[in-house]
Amino acid sequence: ASQPQAWNRFRAMAVTEVVRGIREAIPRNVALTAAVYPTAESRARVHQEAEAWADLGLVDATFPMIYSANEKEFKPRMEEGFEKFRAGPLYPGMGLYRHETPEQLVRQIGLIRAAGGRGFALLCYGNLFKTPDPGWAHESDDLRRKRIDVLRSVMR
Repeated sequence: ASQPQAWNRFRAMAVTEVVRGIREAIPRNVALTAAVYPTAESRARVHQEAEAWADLGLVDATFPMIYSANEKEFKPRMEEGFEKFRAGPLYPGMGLYRHETPEQLVRQIGLIRAAGGRGFALLCYGNLFKTPDPGWAHESDDLRRKRIDVLRSVMR
């Protein structure tokens, strides 16, 4: 292997060893989950061998961070996740901060359910609830309320 390939392989193995060390350090009845980059290609760039972590039982669930408002981008990334992570639960992550309307949330939840998804993850707290963090001052209370209303309706 070339030096860059060998170096990247070493880094990926090192990250996996950290995950393995955490798994071994915590009680088995404590869930260990991983929020990972959304595609195999992007995970490789940051040395996340997340599929192996699931296959080896090092993580109990995987949350690919598919933070896109565009369903044409979201859907193939989500489908890739369901294809690659057969060993354990997969919960696609939606980046609410990218959604301009609550309907985008409804559409993405619909895509997850249509693909057989058992659940999903939402980022971020400030997109749903008021926070003293000035970084969230731009988020309207009306949009937050509409997102929560939509979540209540789709979770029934």
